[in-house]
Amino acid sequence: MRRLLVALGLIVSISGASAQEYELPTLRGSDSFVPDAPGPLYRPRWSGFYAGGQVGFGVASVDFDRSTQSLVAHMLRELALENEGLVSTWSVLGKANTASASYGGFFGYNIGWESLIVGIELNYNRSNFSTDASISPIRRVVSAGAIRMI
Repeated sequence: MRRLLVALGLIVSISGASAQEYELPTLRGSDSFVPDAPGPLYRPRWSGFYAGGQVGFGVASVDFDRSTQSLVAHMLRELALENEGLVSTWSVLGKANTASASYGGFFGYNIGWESLIVGIELNYNRSNFSTDASISPIRRVVSAGAIRMI
């Protein structure tokens, strides 16, 4: 009930003013139309080449934990070892972090007509992220009907 009264109070407090009552010159349609003076018959075009470069630094985190899961599951699909021990879900490879600098450049040409700009640009970017998966040996003993982790 309290919310209803607050909502009704807000609706009642809304002003009944309309846009035509405000005397701001920024409203559309408030000024009469005045045509521009005729411009030159020739509209100038502009064009030009441009070039630049960039330098950066990036960090990547790679997770190899499940990278072998689908392959192992496919290889062991008909064995009891996979059905009971779920060998394909075991984590074989670990996680790794890498960082690298990056650099690149660009070169282009633009041409403009009134409000249309057409251009072409060539870009080159280079970064060298390289990492290896950490290998941790599997230390699990599996026997028929029971699985133990060591």
